[in-house]
This record gives sequence, C-alpha cells and structure tokens, in this order.
Amino acid sequence: MGDHLAKRASFVAALTTLLLSPFEAGACPVCLGTANDTPSIVRQIGNASTVVVARATQSPRKFRIVGILKGSSRVPDEVQIAAVDMPSSSFAPGSLVALGRHPLLTNWTPIAEVSEEHVDWLKRLAAMKRESELDKEGWRARARNFAAELFDPAPLVSGNARREIAAAPYDAIRSLAGRIEPARIMAELARPESGPDAALYLVLLGASADSSAATYIKERARSIRSLPERDAAALFTAWLEIDTPTALEFAGRMLRETTTPTSLVIALFTGLRTQGDLPDKRDRIVDFYRGLIADAPMRVGYIANDLQAWRVWALAPRVADVAGSPGVDESARLLAGVYVRAARDGQPVETRTQ
Repeated sequence: MGDHLAKRASFVAALTTLLLSPFEAGACPVCLGTANDTPSIVRQIGNASTVVVARATQSPRKFRIVGILKGSSRVPDEVQIAAVDMPSSSFAPGSLVALGRHPLLTNWTPIAEVSEEHVDWLKRLAAMKRESELDKEGWRARARNFAAELFDPAPLVSGNARREIAAAPYDAIRSLAGRIEPARIMAELARPESGPDAALYLVLLGASADSSAATYIKERARSIRSLPERDAAALFTAWLEIDTPTALEFAGRMLRETTTPTSLVIALFTGLRTQGDLPDKRDRIVDFYRGLIADAPMRVGYIANDLQAWRVWALAPRVADVAGSPGVDESARLLAGVYVRAARDGQPVETRTQ
C-alpha cells in the first residue's frame, strides 16, 4: 500500500507540474529568477494600488510619508508596518523607504530602501505599464531600457534590472544582441557571487550572437550534466542559439537514454520549448520532435505538451501510436491523449487535475 501511495503521489505531482504550468509562446524562457527570486521593484509597484516614499522614525515600525509615487493622494501622515511584513533587519531611523499597499488590503509593506537620488527613478518605474499591457515591441523596449541599467553601480538599480530582464519573453532578450558587451557578461559569470544570476547571464550570452560568447558557451556545455536544473536549462538555451545542430545531437542522445536524470530532461525540454516558441526556430524543433517520438517514447508527454502549446497538430498520429508503449508512464500517456484529442478538435482543450 505504501509503494502504491508513493507512486500515486509522484504521478499527481508530475501531472500537476505539467498541466498547471502554462508553456505559452513568449513566456519567460527558463523561469530565470535571480538572486533570491524576489519580484522586481517594478512588479511590486505594479501590484500595489498606492505607493509612497516614507522616512523611518524612531519607532521601529512607524514611517512618516514624504511623497506619493502612485495612487491615492489621501494617505495619512504616518503609517505603521505590521510586524509580519517587516524585514529581518529594521530600517535605521531617518532612512527612506518605498512602501506599497495592495488594492485588496489595508496594510502597508516595504518595497525597498532607497536614497534621495533614486526617488525620481522610482517615479519612472511607477509610470511604466504593467506586464499584461505590453505587446511584443513593448517588451523589447522594456528589455532595452533595463539592459542599460544591468551593471549600474547601485545594487537597487542593477538588481531590479536583472529581475526585469529575467522575466521578459525570450524574443525580448534576444533583441538585446549587440547592446550588452559579451566580455562584461563573461566577467560577471567568473565572479563567485554571480552564481544566483548565472542563468540570466548565460541566456544573454547566447543571445549576443558573438563569436567569443559562442566559444565560451561551447566550453561551458561540457559540464552541463553537473549544473543545477535552472543553469542547465539556460546553458542549453544558449547552446541551441549559437550551435543548433550540435546542441540537438546532444539532446537527442540524452533524451533517448532512460538513465538521464529528470532534472537534465526538464532542462533540455525547457531549452527546446524556448527555441520552439520562436517562429524562425519552430520548424527545426518540430522536426527534432518528429524523430524523438519514435526513438524515445517515454518523453512523449513533454513533446505532446509543447506541440499543443504551438498548435502543431501534424504529429498527433505519431504521438497516438507510441502513447501506449512500454515505458510511457501514466502522466505522459494522459498528456499525449489530451494533445491527440485537441488535434482531432483542431484546438487546445483545457486540462485540470481533480
């Protein structure tokens, strides 16, 4: 009974991950996340209905408001932060802090400690469109804007830039080719403390279309098996960008092997999906999947999920043929069935777990 429950729990976890993670074209390529996965300041401001600049008082959780960046002009002179919303270290009396209030809540939460010189910068961020309002060109312009701040000496500014670029669609990241010096990116990757941001830097390097970057990526690819999933996904995305044939040959070998670690399998499919999201790359990735379906039927769930996201229905008969093969687990079989049914209807179907 214990083994059965463990297997069932594993199945539900895998299925939930696949079905509840929408792999939409243009989405964040490798869930890049940076330093500590804290949302960017822009996103925190965008999620708040009111944002103010306030000065910390002698009382640890009280702040005196000195300016309004966004929202209602009717705010009290002083606000108090709930203990649960305060960071582990208190703000020094007199320090300047951006505070936000969510539209559905009454409590204020700290966004970031700032200096006087960055108040105008915050105002500019507050005036930006929310991500949901951006089209393709809007995303490209946003990425260019923050690329100029990527190596700003102020950690507040450069940290926000990293998080914003990391959350951008891959098309927008790709548009930064020629705008960021590859040598500067490689220098950052060489710093031990850049580890949490390595995924972002690797994707930027691959998108740079630079020969020295290509040499660096190919050399780093030798150790891709030993990297954490996120970094491996970013490195493979970059490798596909600068040397598609070699990267696909490697992916084919790894995905045909039943002993390849799940983390590397996920990393490889993340890179393949990222490239397949691009109109100029999709045919190449679909051709790769065409051969992989027969050679690695145990990967049919990943393949079917991507094909459905791209609305590529021509491979449905091949997927249906292998879905019942030995080695295809329950979650993969279900995803294959969803794709085949969607192909029959000519449109995707919504899937939920109960």
